[in-house]
Amino acid sequence: MRTFMALLAILICFTSLQGTEFLPLDPTELLICNLSSRHHNRLAIHGKKIRRVIYPDQALLIQIEEESGQIFIQALVDELQPITISVVTTDGVIQDLELHFSEKQSERVILEVPEHLLTCECETETSTEQISISEIIENIRQGYLPEDFILLEGEGNWGSVNKEIRYQRQYSISSSQQIIEVICFQNCSKKQKFLEEKNFIEPGIQWIYLDCHKLKKGERTWGIFAWRNNG
Repeated sequence: MRTFMALLAILICFTSLQGTEFLPLDPTELLICNLSSRHHNRLAIHGKKIRRVIYPDQALLIQIEEESGQIFIQALVDELQPITISVVTTDGVIQDLELHFSEKQSERVILEVPEHLLTCECETETSTEQISISEIIENIRQGYLPEDFILLEGEGNWGSVNKEIRYQRQYSISSSQQIIEVICFQNCSKKQKFLEEKNFIEPGIQWIYLDCHKLKKGERTWGIFAWRNNG
């Protein structure tokens, strides 16, 4: 009987680990994740919370569970080609992920923080794009003009996404590579509304950052929209 129970326990443990992929967190590398093309997938960073996801593609549905800091990923089209996304944690760590989709059951991806990243500062170089996005977000959050950017335009007129959400450009800035607009959003409806990056994707946008996804009646938030500077 004890042998049977031991085997049953091992089987349960093995079954629970199926469909779970463990990867080491490494902001200097592009990590490859294999996900289900038919079912939703879950991604988490052990010991950290994901605050934002940057993904310039309409073929994905990505939702953030703000309490736990995990994200849920669903492919919206069949035979989806690999897509690169960037996840930003609450403490400013940015990890690039290349998502590969295939016919399989729901996948759980756990990014584990290596011990050396917990005990000391990482001295390896990160990519210019990673540093740029992180610095832009933090500078704008603190009210500073990001390095190498100049002011293009100031405050604009109010417009509306629909009858329930209105927006106003706070200012726009540019560098040799990017044009960025900082936009204020307000919920003008009588109910709580949700904002998602995927709803604002359009040709030419490189990445989007929304400071809050849930807006109560009358509540405001702000977002950053980045385009490639082709001028």
